[in-house]
Amino acid sequence: MDTILECKGLTKKFGTKIALENINLNITGGQIGASTYLLAFEIIIAALLILASIILIVYASIAIGQLFNKHKILASFGAFIGLIILEEMLSTIIGMFPGVVYFTDIPNLTPDLLGMGSFISLANTYRIIITAIFCIVYFAITNFILSKRLNLE
Repeated sequence: MDTILECKGLTKKFGTKIALENINLNITGGQIGASTYLLAFEIIIAALLILASIILIVYASIAIGQLFNKHKILASFGAFIGLIILEEMLSTIIGMFPGVVYFTDIPNLTPDLLGMGSFISLANTYRIIITAIFCIVYFAITNFILSKRLNLE
């Protein structure tokens, strides 16, 4: 096959820290295919879910803030910060389970840049699932508060 891209001895340094050292990359024709389209699809789905999660967390925060009698805006802001902290804590705890792969683990798993595709796909899948779960939780919080607790008087 014809070589499309070949890089030898790639090294990336950040100050005195070495991020990548002596990495070789050789991409031949036909090597980039369906997996690239799958990765692009996963990234688009993840981006849309993250957008939905941001919108839903804002709505959930506003709904929680409306439960307070005084200082509703301050309570909404506090609820937003609390929900963000809770989400990050839960994501970190889930990430500690054996077998869960996140993007920070990828350089330690394989030195082969093309071999990282499966690990990136796996990390994207985990992130999509976790973000979808948080979207469902935020929607449920907002729906419950607006349907059961909202007083429009």
